Amino acid sequence: MFWGSIFGNEKGPCLFWEKEWGTITSARYIERIVPLIDGMVKMAREHLGDHLILMQDAAWDALPISYLDQQIDLMQERCQAVIDAQGGYTPY
Repeated sequence: MFWGSIFGNEKGPCLFWEKEWGTITSARYIERIVPLIDGMVKMAREHLGDHLILMQDAAWDALPISYLDQQIDLMQERCQAVIDAQGGYTPY
């Protein structure tokens, strides 16, 4: 059996599996696919690292100061909602 995926504009990890469908368990799939995905993530980080940092800086610079002030002002209300919900769900 052949497992493949698409990652961005490039082909992703390809994984050949035994002929019998019954041999695929979640544990065995994770055992074989996680190292492949981990390698791809590390490769993508190295390849895109500088570009991602520039994008992050641009996103932070694009935030209006008034929006950040608003979020800071709401923090006490948000924290109180979490306390009142005893760590459960809140409307935030």
